[in-house]
Parts: sequence; C-alpha cells; structure tokens
Amino acid sequence: MTSLITKKILVTGSSGYVGNTIIKTIAKRHPKATIIGMSRSGLPRPNSKTELLENVEFRKGDCLDPNSFSDVIKEVDCVVH
Repeated sequence: MTSLITKKILVTGSSGYVGNTIIKTIAKRHPKATIIGMSRSGLPRPNSKTELLENVEFRKGDCLDPNSFSDVIKEVDCVVH
C-alpha cells in the first residue's frame, strides 16, 4: 500500500468547516502530500490560515458541474468529498 506521503489529494468543499479541517489534518500529518482544496469560490476558508500551509493549494470548482473540475480530477490520486 502506498502512503499518503507522495500523494496528491483533492478535498471538495474546502472553504467549509469540515473540508477546511480535513485539509489541515492531512497537511500536518503528511507534509509531503499535496492537497488541493476545491470550492466554488476557489478561496480558502476566511481566517483559517489554511493558505499558509506549504503543501496546500486552492482551485475553483463546483461539484454540481463536472466540467468545472474535470482537469484537476486527472491530476489527483484520491478525492475526499
């Protein structure tokens, strides 16, 4: 089984409370993993400081519109939805 250390992970709903908490947890436990937070705004949760984590990036995408995230889904190893 491959560890999360070298994985690229997409987390949907990243500007929400649960998505933001998942991103922070994965980023801290697996600092070599790349986490992509996706939300309709494409921005991190306000006042969360998630954008300060070095292995986290944010993308705009709407789970109800597959065309809005079809490019990013090809890049990742797993999705947390």
